[in-house]
Amino acid sequence: MTGERDGGHRRGRRRLALGAAVAGGTSVAAGLSAVAAAGLFARLVRPRVPATHFSGDPRTAHGLDFREVVVPADSGDLPAWLVEAGVGTGASHTWAVLVHGPGGDRTETLRALPILHRLGITSLAVGSAAVAGDPGQPLDRFRLADAQWQDVEAAVVHAVRHGAQDVVLVGWSVGATAVLQAAVQSWTAQRVRGLVLDSPVLDWRQALAHEVLPGRFAAPVGWAGRQVLAHPRAWRLVGRAPAEVQRLDWVARADSLRLPTLLLQGTDDEIAPARAAHQFADARPDLVTYQEFPGAGHAATWNTDPEGWAAALARFLLRL
Repeated sequence: MTGERDGGHRRGRRRLALGAAVAGGTSVAAGLSAVAAAGLFARLVRPRVPATHFSGDPRTAHGLDFREVVVPADSGDLPAWLVEAGVGTGASHTWAVLVHGPGGDRTETLRALPILHRLGITSLAVGSAAVAGDPGQPLDRFRLADAQWQDVEAAVVHAVRHGAQDVVLVGWSVGATAVLQAAVQSWTAQRVRGLVLDSPVLDWRQALAHEVLPGRFAAPVGWAGRQVLAHPRAWRLVGRAPAEVQRLDWVARADSLRLPTLLLQGTDDEIAPARAAHQFADARPDLVTYQEFPGAGHAATWNTDPEGWAAALARFLLRL
């Protein structure tokens, strides 16, 4: 199964790189952008198994009771763990919707469950149709988070229908980017109290430039990559509509943020450069609480400092 999935990923990357070349022409910047786009997607969908991590489910990892539930969404039925608030914390009117990234699965959310449970918050850890079945799907549903935010919207609707009065959205990697997209674009944002973004991809242009190399090629590669990712011919080869990359540049769109946000960022993130996180936080000091983790790679902030990560999350949630 793993070999089949890897083969699907490789085919998708080859098609995207070919589409990038078709869209971008023969310039050096466009050629490097094709390589960068393929490489970036390869990193995103590569399974992440950090040295320090939880596995299993909420019960085996933390002794927390949970139920397997299904969240109906346009992309299909999404599997989810429902962990109700701790006994003695009172009725939980606040739910947390937790969204993993393309290189992970629901086990990525396990690190947050104990602190949420202690704070009296019910957790809904949502899996994605993007990691089930079709080996080519990660390139589809995780396409720059331009589609996955609708899964986040479906999870919020599910939470409200089952008793949530308000919701906190928590996401990792492109899942965090989807959380941000949902908070700005979805009609369900009126029920959202705050956002927790761990290693979000905030500017795909910077991510592409970072994938190739720093220095004089970074700017043209980033610009050409942006054109490639938005070009119909590039995405037609993988059977999908082009991404609206301009709308996904959150550094440029920081003024659209309306909710308190905790931004957790590693200094050594190889996919989502810390520079974009700095720019986003600096643009909205009124709403963004920025917590940096020295030496942490992509979606590995908790792994470098579990206690610091949990403390930052708890402080933020208690202020909401």
